[in-house]
Amino acid sequence: MALQLIDSFTIDNANGSPTLQLCMGDLTNLSSEDAVDFLVVSASPGDYSASSGSLIGSLAQAGVSVQQLSNNKAANYEPKIPCWISNTISSSNSGIQFNRILLFEPTNPSTDAAGLVWTIFQALNCFQGGSNTTVALPMVCTGSGGASYQDIIQALFYAATFAGSLSAFSMPVIKLVAYDNDKLNQVQPTFSTLKNYYQNLVNLDLPGNYQSYAPDAWSAVQGISLPDRLTKRQAFAVRMWTSNYYGMINSTLRNGSSDQNYYTLMPLFSAIDSGLANIAAFQGETYRGESHMSPQRLAQYQVGANILELGYTSSAQPAGSWYNGASYKFNINGLNSHSIAFLSVYPGEDEYLYARNMTSTVTERSCNDGNSQCTFTMQQTTINYCSADLEEFISKTVIAIY
Repeated sequence: MALQLIDSFTIDNANGSPTLQLCMGDLTNLSSEDAVDFLVVSASPGDYSASSGSLIGSLAQAGVSVQQLSNNKAANYEPKIPCWISNTISSSNSGIQFNRILLFEPTNPSTDAAGLVWTIFQALNCFQGGSNTTVALPMVCTGSGGASYQDIIQALFYAATFAGSLSAFSMPVIKLVAYDNDKLNQVQPTFSTLKNYYQNLVNLDLPGNYQSYAPDAWSAVQGISLPDRLTKRQAFAVRMWTSNYYGMINSTLRNGSSDQNYYTLMPLFSAIDSGLANIAAFQGETYRGESHMSPQRLAQYQVGANILELGYTSSAQPAGSWYNGASYKFNINGLNSHSIAFLSVYPGEDEYLYARNMTSTVTERSCNDGNSQCTFTMQQTTINYCSADLEEFISKTVIAIY
């Protein structure tokens, strides 16, 4: 039986027209028109029992045993991310219209699932590389897992639209599937609202005088020659960062989800993320200057410390007056910053921007006697999510105090 298409729209992508769909129906009884490469299935860690009313139970009735598939995995990304991928599924059941399952099993589904939904798309990227990938996802962990439908649909929406925006990772169709009307009624209003925000980013009434900056930013990008992978919507969002609105962006991100504006600003965060991901990465030294560091933050920046920046990290290349005149200087040995001067309100700053949630290690520290002037050398660190091996620095990383 075909899935019922409830709503859909095109994800913003410079090199294609990927579609995000909200559907209703039974993922174990699909028509050939709904065929996908991957079906996502959620579970509590290691519990693949075919319980009644669960997707794993329905798969078992259709002749697909998740327990058996778990005994011979094609790829396992645990414990770093809570996902594994099955080998190819061969079935004579006409309703089984997917090639593999991706099993998503966060440790505490009720509290952790929404924050880890992005790992589903990371695992797909690791496994598929640049190959075309289609996927169907139920409302993961909302059954016995106990996760909130609203939290999950919001997390799925942003994770899917980010994945679909990447020019280097082709995802023609992403299906978010509610099983029946009762489940659909719990997610459709949120999907519709998020779709509206996504499609009307420039005109949103966001806090912090957003509309004092947005019209000019949108007008400016119309006259900028953009790289092949970058859309005007993504360029607009990055330009918004370079305006004086950056303070609102980073203060909200540093406060985290407890900030009343965190989810309100998520459409803009997501668009900046997409923009940076589609701008070529620069590997090399960049420079940052700050006029003030709190005693608590200074205490964090000891040699060997691993620092997580929840906001975006601005720097310059070459150093320039912003760095040279600063009391606190950061020499960042970067692995993936992005030159955004061509989009900037202030192109003379020669800004190189690092994505939010950057981690780095303090390798050198030089301060005067009163710590009123310091120079830090930082080595950016990255996590290889495609490997199950845990990088040593992960467990030692602390969030930067501001």
